[in-house]
Amino acid sequence: LMVWVQFMQVLVLSNHLAALIYSVCRMLSEVVLNFTVVGVIVLGFGTCLNILQQPGGYDEGLDTSVTNVVRVVIGVAREEAYDLEGFGLVCICLAVILIGACLINVLVAQLVSSYSRLADSTEGVAKMNRAYICVEMESFLSLPYRIKCFNECNFDQPLEFDASDAGPSGGIQILCASSIRMHPKYVPDR
Repeated sequence: LMVWVQFMQVLVLSNHLAALIYSVCRMLSEVVLNFTVVGVIVLGFGTCLNILQQPGGYDEGLDTSVTNVVRVVIGVAREEAYDLEGFGLVCICLAVILIGACLINVLVAQLVSSYSRLADSTEGVAKMNRAYICVEMESFLSLPYRIKCFNECNFDQPLEFDASDAGPSGGIQILCASSIRMHPKYVPDR
């Protein structure tokens, strides 16, 4: 399993795959949070039905009661699980409505909202994640090879911002739009 997790780290080097992996992980975290809330609610209803000693398997223990609530909510319960009395019937109806209708719809809305937010920021975050992994992978290279790569980047040559600008040496860039530099109130301070 850990080999596959490490393999996914290699996939991050591709921009598109990094964005996909980031999106899937963010959406998976939303699903886990939603199902944690569902689990707490199912445990609460199961505990309530167990305390009420309702017939249909709810009086046999907390684990059986919670299992029966889950089965009723997803619609695969045995017929005796529906034979409840009074407040127990109200509890199971509330559980089905709350979990089956409300929380699953909230999950769908949450995933749609997450997807729209992720669509805006995925590429930038993927690039940052890819840069982080590249820096981590660089630490495995030998020092002479890193120096060779650094020298091939020509950081000692000036970088030009525009056609009329020679730029500073050392590869340090401060981006400033040419429209700002052409403004009459602009004072060059660099």
